[in-house]
Amino acid sequence: LPSVQNEKMVHVNDRNVPIIEDVLPAKEILERAGFVPGEFELRMPAEEGKRVKEDEQVRIENNMRLDTVLKPT
Repeated sequence: LPSVQNEKMVHVNDRNVPIIEDVLPAKEILERAGFVPGEFELRMPAEEGKRVKEDEQVRIENNMRLDTVLKPT
């Protein structure tokens, strides 16, 4: 089992999501935070709210913030 000290806390909207991996696709982050990937997309507030594609790999950093927005229909 991976040690807990490798765990990074990612803040998705108001939800705290513990993640052990260093890199994860946006879709996986959404799922772990309890969002439906088909309905929501990730944005990176640290990068002027840059939109993250579902299959895009996100480098996970401790205490990073991500936002979700409803996908435009």
